[in-house]
Amino acid sequence: MNSNIEREIKAAKDKAQYDARAKRLLGNKYILAYILQEAVAEFKEESVPTIIGCIENDIRISSVSVEPGETNGERNMEQITGNNTEDKVPDEGTIYFDIMFSARLPESGNGEEKDRTRMKIIVNVEAQKKKPAGYQLPNRAIYYACRMISSQKTKEFDRSDYDGIKRVYSIWICMNMPEDSLHSIHLVDDCTFGKAGLTGGTDLINILFVELAKEVSGAEAGHRLHRLLGALFSKRMAAEKKLEIMDREYAIPLGQDVKEEVNIMCNLGEGIEEEALERGREQGLEQGLEQGLEQGLEQGREQGRKQGREQTLLALIKKKIDKGKSLAQIADELEETQEVILPLYRQLKAE
Repeated sequence: MNSNIEREIKAAKDKAQYDARAKRLLGNKYILAYILQEAVAEFKEESVPTIIGCIENDIRISSVSVEPGETNGERNMEQITGNNTEDKVPDEGTIYFDIMFSARLPESGNGEEKDRTRMKIIVNVEAQKKKPAGYQLPNRAIYYACRMISSQKTKEFDRSDYDGIKRVYSIWICMNMPEDSLHSIHLVDDCTFGKAGLTGGTDLINILFVELAKEVSGAEAGHRLHRLLGALFSKRMAAEKKLEIMDREYAIPLGQDVKEEVNIMCNLGEGIEEEALERGREQGLEQGLEQGLEQGLEQGREQGRKQGREQTLLALIKKKIDKGKSLAQIADELEETQEVILPLYRQLKAE
């Protein structure tokens, strides 16, 4: 097999494994609980164990497509290794979500207030290793959120029961950004004039961007979610350090499955990085040789042009010297400066 093809196939396989491992870790209920704590206002004051109890057992992680309305059955409470949702509509194509799950908002009061706060929400978490080329990421996020709304028809509400639409959260983990940041897109009801008489709807679509700097933020920065996710996806941090942060700072139980996922992801990341460096060195050498050849050819062409011009000028100057023309006359007739003509003029006079 051609070595370049073989290398590309291996790199693609490792990349797919790396992505799968990363999503499996991101689908851990403890990690998702910390994300919800940051993203959903009702969870901000709740403890991680409480939030975990609110996450339902329908977490689906990219692997096998799942038709709308289907679930993955009962799963382990701490780590749900399941399948991606495939949201399909005739003539619209197929959408694949990295992670999709639902949760119930925490209980607070009693009676009607308690029932209201136990509303179901639908959450999508996407992992982005770099800024996409060819489109603006917020546009894609808005599309995903809108599909999460429209796909609820017949699953969460029927016919014209639009009050049955569940609130959706599309949360985007964006890696390798210039700095840590957190920002959101949501609906706002602007009343142009008069009193706003309509209520509801503005809280249905919620999009959150968790941007992670290349360097993992320190604990002192106070960016708890960013530090956790930054450590989880860092290519430079050793697996032992990642596990230490997860254990000591976030009290995440480190079962054997979690340790294995972290170790394998770190090893795959190192292998991909080393292979990328090697390919970069090879490509750089090839490009350098090509550029050197081009530069040599261009320099040769330029030198040839210069020599040809000098030979032409010598012939013309010699004819005018033979006719008794002065340096000033020759320069004027050839429309050249005396400085250009002088070396050639002296060369011919000396012969």
